[in-house]
Amino acid sequence: MSQSSRARRAAERQSFVLRPFEAWASECDLVAMREIVPAASTTLKLVGEHAERDISLVTVLRWRCPA
Repeated sequence: MSQSSRARRAAERQSFVLRPFEAWASECDLVAMREIVPAASTTLKLVGEHAERDISLVTVLRWRCPA
């Protein structure tokens, strides 16, 4: 497999989403959690057939092992 072929496949695997939370009412809070707050949690209320349930959404710090 050629190098250009590998690069093309890698680019296809990585799809960029400009605004992943665009249709969500709490878009600003979710973006802040992801970009500004490295470790946070929030509770989300579900809608539809599972409206009686709440779920937790969390972000965590990436841990890197010292080299």
